[in-house]
Amino acid sequence: YTTLFRSDLLAALDQCSHLLIRYGGHRVAAGLTLHKKNLPAFKEQFIAAIALQLDGYTPQPIIAVDAEITHDSLSASLLDDLDGLAPYGQSNPLPILMLKHVTLRNIREFGEGHLAASFVAPDGTRVAVVGWGMAERLVPQYVDLVGTISRDRYRGERELRFEIKDFRMSGRDNVHAAL
Repeated sequence: YTTLFRSDLLAALDQCSHLLIRYGGHRVAAGLTLHKKNLPAFKEQFIAAIALQLDGYTPQPIIAVDAEITHDSLSASLLDDLDGLAPYGQSNPLPILMLKHVTLRNIREFGEGHLAASFVAPDGTRVAVVGWGMAERLVPQYVDLVGTISRDRYRGERELRFEIKDFRMSGRDNVHAAL
């Protein structure tokens, strides 16, 4: 989170020092020891000290994009290439991809607050789009997507699925035309 670069952890701990047994560190990393009974007061005062430093700034999570892909590269062969990087897991996560200028179709909510949509790749392949817990967000028809791509089987059919980590409105003048 970008908060780390806008706040000074050691300065915040200085403001709470009366509640601590000992503490140390520097601007972006610190450690401390305190009595359990002081934890609620420390938490409140530490959060207040950081909030004062941020002065109304609301931190936004940063998503590291591994690669930007084009509509033309979106295919089963791309997934074959990505499969070569497997096995995926905690120490080797799925690559985070950005796909710009997407025209979403069939935008809808499913389940408990999840987003579903689709788009068509240039080769005619239907790509399912899923955003877990994103149904409450206003979704523009023309978007830049960040997420992971995988194969899925739905109703007996194999399809590509783009799982959204985040999205933003795309400029309509450069949107990939829906097929």
